[in-house]
Amino acid sequence: ELEKEDLARDKKTAKVSLQRGRRLKKKKDDCRP
Repeated sequence: ELEKEDLARDKKTAKVSLQRGRRLKKKKDDCRP
């Protein structure tokens, strides 16, 4: 039961970090001349 919740949270965290990484990469590309 608890493992399922942990798994779901890990998935959510991975998704969030992925979106954050994309955003950072986009910002870096925008800064590039």
